[in-house]
Amino acid sequence: MQRRYVSLSGLSAVRHGDVLLFRGGGPLSRVIRGAGRGEYSHAGMAAYWHLDLFLLEVRWIGARVTLLEREVRRRPADTIDVYRVTQPGMIQPDCIGWWDGAKDAVRVMRRLAGEHYGWRSLARTAVRHLPLIRCILPPLVDDAMTNGHAPYCSQAVAYALRAAGVDPVPNLADQATEPSDLARSAHLAYQFTLRP
Repeated sequence: MQRRYVSLSGLSAVRHGDVLLFRGGGPLSRVIRGAGRGEYSHAGMAAYWHLDLFLLEVRWIGARVTLLEREVRRRPADTIDVYRVTQPGMIQPDCIGWWDGAKDAVRVMRRLAGEHYGWRSLARTAVRHLPLIRCILPPLVDDAMTNGHAPYCSQAVAYALRAAGVDPVPNLADQATEPSDLARSAHLAYQFTLRP
């Protein structure tokens, strides 16, 4: 994939409801990327409140809301790729240029703020990657089936998008969706990469 880089001065190109995928370089990030068969280790969503642009995310410390500019500056080793919903008929012509469901998706993500991180959900997903277990257990494809635990990052983003009318990975349950699964979605398209 040919990357297009945008610096902090071009942050206004990010739209309300855009999906932000992170390529971390730490040991845990490498494990997540390897298990997810891709290059991403974390997922979040962009949201505008008034004129400020925020990152909505579920991190190991819990779900939170923080200024996106601050996060881009804080993670010079990580690269943040911006993906946008591209489902036909979903684009609305307005000043921010968001898709119809962006408000609903952001609302779902915002309601998670302050919740605990889904360690149990992550552990259940990780166990399903073990060689023997993977052969025995059927794939998780039913979005209606939940595991009853708090979500991890990409599970929360998948749930928020689906609640807004876009199932990013139709044949994979939200609880089994990993960051790289979102990047492979037919309903999300790469836009650009944020750099400090």
